[in-house]
Parts: sequence; C-alpha cells; structure tokens
Amino acid sequence: MGFSTHAPLEVIVCGIETGLFDFVNLHYYYFDQRNLATLQMAQVNDLGVFIIPQGLRLHKLWKCHDMKGYARYRYKIFEQKDHCVPGFLPTNENIARIDTAKIPPNIPLKEMFAETHRELFVLNIN
Repeated sequence: MGFSTHAPLEVIVCGIETGLFDFVNLHYYYFDQRNLATLQMAQVNDLGVFIIPQGLRLHKLWKCHDMKGYARYRYKIFEQKDHCVPGFLPTNENIARIDTAKIPPNIPLKEMFAETHRELFVLNIN
C-alpha cells in the first residue's frame, strides 16, 4: 500500500517514516525539485517511488485552442487556497495591500496583477 500527496515536505517525510507504506507517488521535475529530500528519504527507508510525470500536469494543454485558454485553466489553481498553492488571487483588496517599496518604479506591478486577473479569472457558477 502506498500514498500520493501534495503535502508539504515535512508531512511527506513523516508519512514515509511511519513504515506503513510500500511506495509514494511524488511530483518531481527538472524545474520543481522541492521533493528531492523526500526521494532520498524513500531510498533510505526502502520505499518505492512513482514520479508523477510533468505531462500529466499539462494534460489539458492540447485541449486549449490558444495559450490564453490554457492560462485560464492553470489560473484556477489559485482558487484552491491550500498548502500546494500558497498566495491569494489579486483582487482589488489584495492588490491594495501590496508593498511596492522594493519594486522598481518603472514596473507597474499592481496594474499588471489587475490586468492578469481581469484576463484570466473566470467565475465558477454552479
């Protein structure tokens, strides 16, 4: 029996250290190696590892007629508000709280966030 998770590194390591599992499914890619310590811990504990391929994260890319459609699809992950995707949607209230003191004056960061949100946010109506 194994487990698959999007939990933070320390939670995954705790799961491995219980000795209750035979394998773990992990996200681990060339550009996202945050689970490297988990892979090493699995090896030490003789636990099998299944790497969840990056291609599965891109599974909807082929269904979008343009990159804006794909960007809207991916932008929806910010609504999850969990440990996997920390942060907040750039609502007017959240944008107003941004401290731009360390941002170069020629970069209109707040305006860029607002434009991105206008273009990519699609309200889910159930």
